[in-house]
Parts: sequence; structure tokens; C-alpha cells
Amino acid sequence: MEYQKGFEYPGYFSQCYTVYTGSAADTTSNKKFSITLQTDFDPTSKDDNPFASFPTAIETTYFWIGGNLSQRDEFDFWPIDLITLIASIFLVIILQNMLIAFMGGVYAIAQTKSRQTLLRHRRL
Repeated sequence: MEYQKGFEYPGYFSQCYTVYTGSAADTTSNKKFSITLQTDFDPTSKDDNPFASFPTAIETTYFWIGGNLSQRDEFDFWPIDLITLIASIFLVIILQNMLIAFMGGVYAIAQTKSRQTLLRHRRL
């Protein structure tokens, strides 16, 4: 049986590696060094890929609200960009609806209590 390559196996799709090159100088001997740094990204590690396990994926999705889209740019895979966009939109809509429902419930409770207070003061 052949398995589909997808989100369950993040190592199967390509990643964007960042390479930094430059030069450094030793101030005591005035020697110049050529330096090349490349990212070392392990898609199966929770430290590098917050989507490697379900609990960290939920936490990372929560932090999308604040604009922290960590590690999304490490993958060169268009479905990740699509899911990020869709999830960000739905996450905001769901949270706004929860806020509206909460405020509607608070308003209804305040209205009931004010009506009870009004009737209590009329009686006096």
C-alpha cells in the first residue's frame, strides 16, 4: 500500500533554505575569514517545526492571531500558504463571533437585572 505524501510527512516536500555569506576579520591578527552559514531545519523536530506535533500546532495556530507566522516560510509548498490563509481568516471570524456572543449574553443579563431593579424600586 502506497501512502500519500503530504502534511503527515513534512520531510517529503521541499523547504526553503537560507544561506548567509560574508566576511569577518580577526582584530588581533588582521586576518579575514570567509563565512557561509546555512539554515539547518529539521521538519520532524518540535523546536524547528511547530507543526510537528498536534499540541504545538494548535498553539502555533493561536499565535497566528498576533501575526506570528513562525516557520511558514521554511516550506516551499503552496498548500501550506493556502491553509495558513484560510485558517487565519476563519480563526478571526470564529473569535469575533465568540466575542459577539459573549457580549450579547452579558447585555441580556444586564437587561434582566436592570428590569428586576426597576420593578423592585417601583414597589417601594
